[in-house]
Parts: sequence; C-alpha cells; structure tokens
Amino acid sequence: MSETTYISEELIMEGTLDSSGSAVVIAGRFKGELRAKDVLLESNSIFDGNLIADKVTLGGLVKGEVAANTLNVSSSARVEGNLKTNSLSIDLGAEVAGNISRIS
Repeated sequence: MSETTYISEELIMEGTLDSSGSAVVIAGRFKGELRAKDVLLESNSIFDGNLIADKVTLGGLVKGEVAANTLNVSSSARVEGNLKTNSLSIDLGAEVAGNISRIS
C-alpha cells in the first residue's frame, strides 16, 4: 500500500525528506532535499532545494534543482533553477528561468 506524505499550507519544513517509495504533496514551504516516488507541489507552495523523484508536478515557486523522469510544470508554477528530466511538459503561463537538460 502506497502512502502519501502531506505538508499542509501552514507548515514550514526544513531538512531532508526521503520518501522514495511513496508520494509527497507540498502545500506549504519546504527547504532542503526531497526524494520521493511522486511529488506534487501545489500552487501556493514554496520549494527551495533539491528534488529527486520519478514523477513531479510543479505548481508553486521552485528554487533549486529538480530531477524527475516525468516532469510537468503547471501554469501556476514559477521555477528558478535547473530541471533534469526525460519527459517534460510546460503549461501555458508557467515561468521557467534556468537550464533544462536530460537525465543521463
């Protein structure tokens, strides 16, 4: 059974979160390193650090580096950093400033 870790809007989390076998949903703030199977950053979320996952959907403010096999940047996302992925979709309205490359 796969579980989901949820970081609510009023939560501010700093450090390392390793949830490699499950999903993580961030509605609040996270600073540090995050590893998970699936990650969803909701539209009001703030992420600052390194994110490594199989599947990622970005919806909030992201500063740092994101590495994901499948990456979706939603229209509400603002990205300042590097994106590494093998499959990328960027919705109309999203803001991306940084480098985009394939995972080698």
